[in-house]
Amino acid sequence: MKNFLVTFQINKEFVQASVVTNTSLGFSTLLNISKRNNNFTDLVCLIDEIKLFINKNVNTKKSKIKYSLIIQDALFDVQVLYNSHSQKLNGKVENEHKTVFDEYLTTSRNNLDYYTLNYAPYMFEVLNNSENKKYAFFPANKLGQKLITYYSLVLIKRSDANFTNILNLFNSKNIELSQIILESQSLITSQNKKTHSVLVQMNFNIISITGFFNSIVLYKENKLLNFNEVFNKIGRSLNMSKDMASAYFKAVIANWKYYSTIQDTASTESIIFGVCEKMLHKIIDEIEKQHQIHYNKEQYVEYVVSGSQAGLLKHLMAKEKQYNVSTYEQIPVEQNILPASHYGACLMVDEKINTNLIETLNDIDDFKQNKNVFQKFISLFKNA
Repeated sequence: MKNFLVTFQINKEFVQASVVTNTSLGFSTLLNISKRNNNFTDLVCLIDEIKLFINKNVNTKKSKIKYSLIIQDALFDVQVLYNSHSQKLNGKVENEHKTVFDEYLTTSRNNLDYYTLNYAPYMFEVLNNSENKKYAFFPANKLGQKLITYYSLVLIKRSDANFTNILNLFNSKNIELSQIILESQSLITSQNKKTHSVLVQMNFNIISITGFFNSIVLYKENKLLNFNEVFNKIGRSLNMSKDMASAYFKAVIANWKYYSTIQDTASTESIIFGVCEKMLHKIIDEIEKQHQIHYNKEQYVEYVVSGSQAGLLKHLMAKEKQYNVSTYEQIPVEQNILPASHYGACLMVDEKINTNLIETLNDIDDFKQNKNVFQKFISLFKNA
């Protein structure tokens, strides 16, 4: 039986879909379509095109098809809940304890106020007398008196009419989604980051900061930056149109290494470069704020920066904050055919992520388990 992976992606600017077949040699892209996202009809047309392609080219009776949906992090008001669930043990961890936890998490889908996009445990802790050990995998047969499972859920309010309409559309097209994930989740998965990592997604008006542990999302923060107002101010100051200021800004960003070294501070490009640095320092301040909220001082965290201003932001973060930071690396295979986010989604739905499931965990201790108002509000997820 052949396996096919179909991925839909919804961003503010575009909707996109790909059809991939999974072979012994890896993923092979059969189709990749992208359309401007002007209105809901564009998504309807995209779904119809994909269904037509599958009906014509795939023997559905002899094939297994899994559908994924990727949504842009800042497109909806997404909430992340991280919490813990405790179970008493009769001397050791049994498989039935995993079943109990799985059933407990499944109840999240019955929440009347929130859709659960996805959920996952990210750490297991076994307490044995005065000793406690933490694991990245279910610790079957480990001795102890108590099992604590730490997990996260990604949620959207059911009152969000736009998201509800999207779900209803897929249902009306008889498409059962195997997973709904954030763009950041798929991107960080494609980078194969271990332990703690933070993805900073740079768009001209929206900055998304998402923290992960072994590719499982633990927190996220979206910030709006009004670059249009910045372009207006640059235009008024330098006697040029907003569009011209925007073009200058993007050109300077693309050549930031050169403009960071020139001495002529009175030139148009140098003035715009100075404005750019000020904007990026605001982003760094927010990154630092989130870091202090979620991590202790000595915690090792890998930062990954993606987007049009990634190179300069990486330079400033490493220089001024001494963060361990890299820019997003394109996947080497089919990077010009299959979008990186779709590649990550394929890895997730096909369960081909290679993680070390043997070592006990040491560095998770420094992730701060902060209880926020949102967590206290959702009584459904309190321990039974």
